[in-house]
Amino acid sequence: PKILNMNKAQKQLNDMKNNSGTSDTVVKLGTELFKILAKHPAIKYDVLPLLDPDRQHEEPIYLFMKNWDPDLNQFPWEALYVPGVGFLSANKLFPIARAQKVAYEKSEWTFKPPLKMMAILGAGGDDLLTRVSAEKEWESLYNALRCSRLKIELQVLLCEEELKAKIDAQRPAWITTGLLHDRDQLFSDIRNFAPHILHFFCHGASNPLPRLDVSNLRNWVLGRQGGIQIEGSQLKQRADPYGNIWLVTLNCCESAQNSNGSGFLSMPMACSLVSSGFPVVVGMREQIAESFAHDFCRLFYEALLDDFGDRLDNAKKEKGVTEVHWACALFAARQKICEMIDSEKGISEVAASAKEWTITVIHTRLETFHLRMS
Repeated sequence: PKILNMNKAQKQLNDMKNNSGTSDTVVKLGTELFKILAKHPAIKYDVLPLLDPDRQHEEPIYLFMKNWDPDLNQFPWEALYVPGVGFLSANKLFPIARAQKVAYEKSEWTFKPPLKMMAILGAGGDDLLTRVSAEKEWESLYNALRCSRLKIELQVLLCEEELKAKIDAQRPAWITTGLLHDRDQLFSDIRNFAPHILHFFCHGASNPLPRLDVSNLRNWVLGRQGGIQIEGSQLKQRADPYGNIWLVTLNCCESAQNSNGSGFLSMPMACSLVSSGFPVVVGMREQIAESFAHDFCRLFYEALLDDFGDRLDNAKKEKGVTEVHWACALFAARQKICEMIDSEKGISEVAASAKEWTITVIHTRLETFHLRMS
């Protein structure tokens, strides 16, 4: 073990959060985080030689904290910057995930097409800022899925009757829809459909305790926020008791942010979901703009389904089993976010000062995810 001196990194993090300091705050913080880790000889001599941009296969980096530390978790480790290599997580070769050791020992999942996905779309509110229609989120999700070469089955649950009617009028046979009413029904719908991938577009909050606020039909009509509040352990215990879900995507504000408290209940929503038994969870470290959420949705699933398709092809060559490194799919979204911020500059130049591409984080188990074709 080595003592980590995070004082300089903390100051740089504050500058990045406050948009103060120089224009290259992200690359400075990423470089400092790399220097801190590289002081450990095991990382210096065993890990750094693997960071070779000329490699032909991925070398995922799993950041594992043996003891939960909210102060360390707040840092954007996704911004790790290595001189001569660049930002690691913006490169498909070096995806970064935050790993946890969990008691749930299942390490292999079977898969028989179709790929089942469920989207929970409920971001209601009581003012113009919080009352967000899911129409653009739906369009982003649909555009990503309809172009995939995979066979997909999608179920969409919404709080908006008008949007449901619009989807029903044009939806293909592989899509079904339903309305959000209450927590019991939501958990039952998830449990009965048994998706491989579960997507949330709703409001998230980290205080007083991390939770999701999903708007139901009644609250949307009345112009109120929420209607269905979900805490981390609830979702696993009541919606996925048989371990069918592989990936949960929380396209919600603060879904990977600590609360101000301490203990298990104060862990970020994304982190607590992995602790409760989900293999992989994607979340957001900060509040996000509506446009960011929609762009991320499309970009992430386009890359995820492409990568997943490649791994299924590989499984057919390798006796039906393949490893899945879910973080590999985030690199494309990170690059594209930088392009959207400034399309005239190079990605590395934009990434040096734009923190938006570091907001998305992925939490996963420490054990490798193995998929077996059945």
